[in-house]
Amino acid sequence: MKKKFSLFIILSALLGMGVVSCGDIKAPDINNKDDNKDNNDNTGGDNTGGSTGGSTGGDNTGGNTGGSTGGDNTGGSTGGNTGGSTTENKYDEYAKHDGSLTSPYSIKECNEIIDKLADKETSSEYYFTGKVVSIQEISTSFGNATFTIKSADSELLVWRCYSLNNAKFTSQDEVKVGDNLIMFGTLLNYGGKKETGKGTYIHTRNNDVSTSTGGSTGGSTGGSTGGNTSGGGSSSGSHDIASTEKDYYKSITDSLTGGMNGSLRTTLTSISKPKASISYSSGLSSFLPGANEDPKNPNNMIYFYTQKSVKKQAAGEWNREHTWPQSLSGGLYGKTGPGCDALHIMPTYKDTNSTRGSLKFGNCSNGTVRTYDGIQYAKTSGGYFEPMDSVKGDVARIVLYMWTTYFAERNHSITNVASSVSLMVEWHKLDPVDDIEMNRNNVVFASKQNNRNPFVDHPEWVDKIFK
Repeated sequence: MKKKFSLFIILSALLGMGVVSCGDIKAPDINNKDDNKDNNDNTGGDNTGGSTGGSTGGDNTGGNTGGSTGGDNTGGSTGGNTGGSTTENKYDEYAKHDGSLTSPYSIKECNEIIDKLADKETSSEYYFTGKVVSIQEISTSFGNATFTIKSADSELLVWRCYSLNNAKFTSQDEVKVGDNLIMFGTLLNYGGKKETGKGTYIHTRNNDVSTSTGGSTGGSTGGSTGGNTSGGGSSSGSHDIASTEKDYYKSITDSLTGGMNGSLRTTLTSISKPKASISYSSGLSSFLPGANEDPKNPNNMIYFYTQKSVKKQAAGEWNREHTWPQSLSGGLYGKTGPGCDALHIMPTYKDTNSTRGSLKFGNCSNGTVRTYDGIQYAKTSGGYFEPMDSVKGDVARIVLYMWTTYFAERNHSITNVASSVSLMVEWHKLDPVDDIEMNRNNVVFASKQNNRNPFVDHPEWVDKIFK
């Protein structure tokens, strides 16, 4: 009894000093209509730079000191999140939302959008959230599922969606009645029925990444981004970009106009340029392994076109692939400035880099199948290169980022690197944002380059600008 009493006193003292935290990042409570409340005083202000060096988990017990293994922890690491406490903002399903990852639409808002669509018309892509109330079908053979989700007293049929981050369903346990989901995809009016369009997928299940701010940013989003600035750290492992995104995109408002010459695009052009360059010859060699880390194995990196997971290593065994080749840049860059932008230089096998060369991106239905190490990674035909489906969205978002950031001001068309703008939009929708892209965005943002690919953070802007 004496030992138990002593242990109780020690734990109580640790809790009082903030050494031990009882706070967890909880799943979105879409039925909670209470006003948002802060659980602590750590509302993000001290976490700029500091949180990006934290540990990989969302809990962050032990504070943010030190960063992830192998990183140089740019921006510091001690910022304000000691003990792992979080600021939790309850999702209010009856409030107004903008359909972004940090403010997903309720199902009521989704249905209001569908009501304005013509028969068989598809909307733009949005994030939306709801609770699973019934399951119609889960097919592990086809890798998709059909179920109904509900929020704000409204229901929506989710038609043959994919599992987490566009992977196929492999078991009946990947979605259950009662699960809270954040979805990403299009909405469809199909003969008066309200449902989701083709390619919709579950972004997050039972993990409130969209509404956690302040303290949680250090624990989950930043996780390792500071540590990864020299290429050896681990991935963020989360899509929690609430704090950084709100500040980075603070000049983006609903009043901005769409189109390739609209004010949304021109505003993105002004904020998307890198603050500094990472050296092509020395910096990128050690930086890219961390920026392209395998989310399932922090010791590995992902080669771009093959999506092969290999042990992290500096350039030598792999090549630095310009997704928008130098020879197609209209003389804009070589290996400096835009030519060493870490959001478009990708690690690849030497052979796949050589096969791509300066071929433009395009569909090659009857093209030559290209394989490496047993992986069919592309087709080529008539001067065009078609990567496998799981890379097409990555390619499209990089191309659209490069055009928005550098080429739009020079009147240098996307068709210099791809067969058409519409194809890039199509590929973007075919292959939604994944953890590798989000990790890359976070790692680059934490580095001295200090910018983001807006179409990774806000996939819905692709339609608004390019459709």
